[in-house]
Amino acid sequence: MYIDTLAKQIFSRFLFVTSSPTALLTGRTTDPLPVYPPGIGPALFDGSTNCTFPAPEISFNPSKYVGTQSSPAIWYQLAASHHPYEEGCSCTYAKYAGSPTNNGSILLENFCTRTNGTEKLTSSVLRVADSVEERFGVGSYRVQVGRHAAGECGDKSPNYVVSKVYMDEGDGPYQIAVVGQQNFGGWFLLSRKREIPRSNVDRYLKDIASLGFDLSKPYSLTEQGPSCPEPKL
Repeated sequence: MYIDTLAKQIFSRFLFVTSSPTALLTGRTTDPLPVYPPGIGPALFDGSTNCTFPAPEISFNPSKYVGTQSSPAIWYQLAASHHPYEEGCSCTYAKYAGSPTNNGSILLENFCTRTNGTEKLTSSVLRVADSVEERFGVGSYRVQVGRHAAGECGDKSPNYVVSKVYMDEGDGPYQIAVVGQQNFGGWFLLSRKREIPRSNVDRYLKDIASLGFDLSKPYSLTEQGPSCPEPKL
């Protein structure tokens, strides 16, 4: 059943903002970033693994999140918690397409640009996000990352949960998404647009903390400026 995640300290129930020069990573923007301790958000505790998972967006609709193989949805990374495999990355984005087998899985191709001397090199990694057991909710996926170990929560539980989405007026595709990981250990802020106002980003960051993610830990904004290469089609 869904339970509320507990903040590690009592004061974590109260959000505050400070400047955080330590929350900067190589290859990312260098603006001071707000710091938000985790709030209390909806979650699912799994007794079989002793892990806690973010609850997915209520009424999540995969068709508004992914595209097709001929026209995949492109999501740009605006911000993220610290992930070692992203060190030095900029202009990060991903292409999302539904699996041709129509089994609920997503074909996911990540792109990252790194600077090698004076040359910018863009590389990609193709992955599959498999849907998991229904008890975790629609919007919860298991992303296979090469031959990496399953991790502390096993290989059947989600490590990619669409925790919150934002959309324009009407019934169009989602425009902004928050993706969370098991035990609230990591998160990503994604956008259909490469660049959005910083004031909007700060508002989304506050929402991420309210969901239960700890933004007093290192995180960064991802470079998405005009020098970034256009997505590969």
